[in-house]
Amino acid sequence: MDDEDDWCAFLENESVASEIKWNFGFIFGREWAVSRVAPLDLTRLEENLRFHSALRRAHATFAPRQIEVTAEIFDWHALCIKQGHLREEILQNVEDVNSLLPLPITVYNPEEPHLFMAHQRTIDSLLCMPHTLESKAEMLAEFRRTFNDNQEILAEIDNFENTYHSNAAVQWYTRDSFVCRTINQALRSSNVDMMFQLRYILTDLYAHLNESYRQMHRSLQISTPETFYRGQLMSNKEFDTFNTLRGSIISINTFLSTTASVQIALMYAGKYHENPDLVSVIFSIETKPEALARPYANISHYSMFQDEEETLFAMGSVFRIGNIRQLPNADNVWVIHLKTINENDYQFNLTHLATA
Repeated sequence: MDDEDDWCAFLENESVASEIKWNFGFIFGREWAVSRVAPLDLTRLEENLRFHSALRRAHATFAPRQIEVTAEIFDWHALCIKQGHLREEILQNVEDVNSLLPLPITVYNPEEPHLFMAHQRTIDSLLCMPHTLESKAEMLAEFRRTFNDNQEILAEIDNFENTYHSNAAVQWYTRDSFVCRTINQALRSSNVDMMFQLRYILTDLYAHLNESYRQMHRSLQISTPETFYRGQLMSNKEFDTFNTLRGSIISINTFLSTTASVQIALMYAGKYHENPDLVSVIFSIETKPEALARPYANISHYSMFQDEEETLFAMGSVFRIGNIRQLPNADNVWVIHLKTINENDYQFNLTHLATA
């Protein structure tokens, strides 16, 4: 379906009620606008509804710009016009490649292995620090400092202070809230001071993933590789960088959101964008229980968007970049293969020896 007429014909053939209330809540932040955009010409109405929920999940580092469109539709023609307008709005938000936030990675360089291990050891040091009232107070102070001029968010922080408990860390992180924005900002920039201030909730998130990973693999006795996917848009420059890094070891500085569904990843890859400066990419991540430096866990039952089958990888997860190839039957989508590794990997072990 390449135009609005095809989209209208598709909708007219769907066995759904003629009276529909559509509520569209699109949130565009600097990161979201270029890395979380999906096409409207989908093949099933269910996927369009998934697209709607996906767009609502704005994990932008900076406060997003929100667009609210509510329409009660009584005929297909009006619905098609509304869809067309929304598609134009989305495409306008991928025009500025300069607003793209690249995936934050640290690359292992054999000539400077200490730089790679310094980041890993920073994470390990934070995770070893005790949970105290002081560390909680410092976390709250950092949230309030970051959003000191936003009264609405300051009120949310007050509520967070009164209701937060360690078991709710994932729920808070998966919301579009000050929690994920502040954490992502700290981890993306590798701001050690900010990470230290947030150590209370960072250790909660990591501990939850670690315990969930252990329980899952103990109960299911998983021994075969698992594959997860992440779809996003990236600049040509970033894509070229990944091409030069084939075979290299990298760590991803932030928590990494993935899905078990390649269809959902394709939505996030935004393969129908028309910006020549952007590339649609799917990361195909293969995990092996015996080759894992950091935990990961399915968090869909904690998420507000359970149909996305989300699996979250811990901050500092280590991978080796494998093949990079075009997706079959989709020449405008590229697949970057990643594999988990651990200290037993030969090259990674050399890193430890060189920095011991």
